[in-house]
Amino acid sequence: MAAIKNLTQLKAAGGIVSREPVKKEVTWEHVSPDGEDMQDTFTVYVVKPSFGSVLSIGKDANREQLALSLSKTIQIEDDKGKLMFIPYEDAMQLDPGLAMVLLGAVREVTEPKNSRPPTNSSANSSPVELVEPPSKKPENV
Repeated sequence: MAAIKNLTQLKAAGGIVSREPVKKEVTWEHVSPDGEDMQDTFTVYVVKPSFGSVLSIGKDANREQLALSLSKTIQIEDDKGKLMFIPYEDAMQLDPGLAMVLLGAVREVTEPKNSRPPTNSSANSSPVELVEPPSKKPENV
C-alpha cells in the first residue's frame, strides 16, 4: 500500500472526484403516447457526484433533491453534439421510469462492480445511496 504524501498524489489516486463525464448507454422501457410498448437505448454522460454535491442532496432525498441530483450529474448531447446538463426544470418533469434509469447510471459510475461491499456506517455510505428515492414503506414508529 502506497502512502499518499501530497495533493498531487491524492488527485492521482482518485481522491478528488473528476468532473470529466463518463459515457453510459442506458435503456428506457416505457409506453409511447399511442400506448405501444417501447424500448429506447441512448447515451448519457454521468459526472460522478462529489462530496459537496452529495451533502447538498442528503440521505432523505425528496423529489426536488433527486431532480437536482440528476441535473448536476447527467449530461446529454444537444442538437449540435455539445454536452449539456439536463436542466432542473426538465429533470423535475422526467418520466419516473426514466429518472430511475438515469439514477441507475449514476449508481453504476459511482459504484464500480469491483468496489468493496458497503459497510453499515453512514460515514461510508456511497453518494448513490444518498440519492436513491426514499422507501415507500411506512416506517414503524
